[in-house]
Amino acid sequence: MSRTIHQADLAATTLTDIYTAPTEANIMHLSVCNHTGGALTFRLALAPNGEADNAKHYILYGKSVPATDTYQPPYTLPVPAQTVLRAYASAVGISITVIADET
Repeated sequence: MSRTIHQADLAATTLTDIYTAPTEANIMHLSVCNHTGGALTFRLALAPNGEADNAKHYILYGKSVPATDTYQPPYTLPVPAQTVLRAYASAVGISITVIADET
């Protein structure tokens, strides 16, 4: 098992690939940080086998992060091999960190 870290500073209104699980993996930590002085929203999607964007892939949609705050879901996300974690921000100022344990 290996632990990997993936980080991205999200562009505004652009769906961005953050992490692709090379094998079965557990996303142990996920942190979404708002660096701005106003509330921003974000979306997270898990796309099996890197499928094209589809509403069924979203695990969070329109989640608000207050100004200068961080959102961390209180759960681990088990993901199958080749699953792609994607993120979208409503504006510039959101960064994301993912720590995954890969089997």
